[in-house]
Amino acid sequence: MATNRVFGGGGRKHSLFSIKGISNLRIHVDSGEGLRGEVARLLNNAITSYVIQAVESDKIDKVDGIENPIGAFRAISRNIEGDWKIRLDNGERVSALDYLNSTYIAVVEDLFEERELSCWDVYALRTFKELHKKLEQGLYEDPFVFRKIEWLMKLYVIENEIDRFDYDGGREEEEKKICACFDFSNLGEHDLYEVVADAIGVERILSEEDIGEALLYPPENSRALLRTALVDAIMQIQPENENLIVRWNRIVNPPTREEEINFDEMDGWDAERIKEKMEEAERFGRNRRLAFA
Repeated sequence: MATNRVFGGGGRKHSLFSIKGISNLRIHVDSGEGLRGEVARLLNNAITSYVIQAVESDKIDKVDGIENPIGAFRAISRNIEGDWKIRLDNGERVSALDYLNSTYIAVVEDLFEERELSCWDVYALRTFKELHKKLEQGLYEDPFVFRKIEWLMKLYVIENEIDRFDYDGGREEEEKKICACFDFSNLGEHDLYEVVADAIGVERILSEEDIGEALLYPPENSRALLRTALVDAIMQIQPENENLIVRWNRIVNPPTREEEINFDEMDGWDAERIKEKMEEAERFGRNRRLAFA
């Protein structure tokens, strides 16, 4: 159910929502660029997808408004002590977890009764509900929790385990913790997240073999299949180009960044559409040769 509902990649030609009587309704879904945990990423996208589908199917037509929602979310994100509270438009102060459960999760469960589910749908909702229960009980250092929720894993390691790892992010202890927090999101020669994840047994969804196979053999009609084909074609035209910028939804040819190939759609890349983009890649290469001729 989550497939194709929430994804990144810049502007879209089609709206994400589709509600009767309303056209061209758009929503921005912020997944968090620095998120490395596989379970956290799956739950983030899956639960958001289910809520969107519940809105589209009229199972959610209105909710109790949150007073100053951006400020409320900001306050919750800074609260690492738990007992998260929000104030509603009617002045009532309620538990954020209770609000989430009564407003959205109960409706998602009704949605599940009507839809065809995959094993990942079942896993996502079941895991989310179990995490929800443990958070309500204040079990933030339960291994089931911190091995799945990334910010709690960071907090647990930085507060309790940072000296186990060969890491010196700063001269002072507080600076060391701040630098370690940022380094969890960084990809580099010293990958702190992977070191920590292996040491404390973070739950994985995909093995290295799974990831390698997906990179070599992307799914049919997928954007990944197109992206791989384009990179291969460009590198054949410009084998010396070591500065090619490859993003999820576009390929940029430095140094001017004036040459781009864009592909926002996540799927639908059949042989004919891929051929069209490959022709664009050939022009991409010809322009570069002319520029330096």
